[in-house]
Amino acid sequence: MAGDGDPPAFADHKEAAEYWKKKYEDCKEEFDEFQESSQELEAELEQQLQQTEKQVKEQKRTISSLEHDQDAHREKWDQLSKEALTCQEEVARLKENEDSLRAYIRQLEQANDDTERSERAASMSLKDMEDRLNTTIERNAMLESELEENKDSQLEDMQRLKDELRDLRSEMDVRSAKRQRGVSGSDSGTPSPAVPRKHGDSAGSASSAGSSAAGSGFMGDLSLRMSGLEERLASCITLVKQELSKPFQKHQPAKEGDGGGGGGG
Repeated sequence: MAGDGDPPAFADHKEAAEYWKKKYEDCKEEFDEFQESSQELEAELEQQLQQTEKQVKEQKRTISSLEHDQDAHREKWDQLSKEALTCQEEVARLKENEDSLRAYIRQLEQANDDTERSERAASMSLKDMEDRLNTTIERNAMLESELEENKDSQLEDMQRLKDELRDLRSEMDVRSAKRQRGVSGSDSGTPSPAVPRKHGDSAGSASSAGSSAAGSGFMGDLSLRMSGLEERLASCITLVKQELSKPFQKHQPAKEGDGGGGGGG
């Protein structure tokens, strides 16, 4: 028994020719079918190839665009990295400036506190000075009033002393004139001879001597009073001049007492 691939045994050539003819036709039919299917497959593959090429082109364009975008993004990334580094440096600088400003603000606050304390102290000192000034003004006003009163009193005392001195000098002049006339009258009389005086004459002489001694004592008293009045008048004039030359100075109680004592004399 022959295998499937082996041709059968033919009885004659005609049967062999028919067998091989049929075999040829079958092969040709198969070849035509294969060729047709191959053409269809080739057309399909060609179409797929065209689509694939088109897709490849599109992919290439996409890749090129992506590469361009990647380069742009890389440049942008580099720029952003530089900007980020710059921002970090700026942030560090701003932090340093912030620390400096905080320290400066603390210094300003401390200085402000010191200024406020100084201002309060100055206000209190100014208030104290104003109070002292007002007190001084009031005291000066009182002293000026007292000075005016003392000046008027001193002027009155000085005028009174001048009047007393003038009166005393007039009285001394009158008594000196009377004394001079009495002495002149006794000197111009005629001398009498030496005769023993009687008791009455001796009494008259004693009376005349007593009158002369009394006149001398009175003249000495007048001289002392005039000297005292002149000293008081000179002291009053000096005190008035001092008061007039320093109208706004503070007067010591001793000076005021001296002025009052001069006025009371």
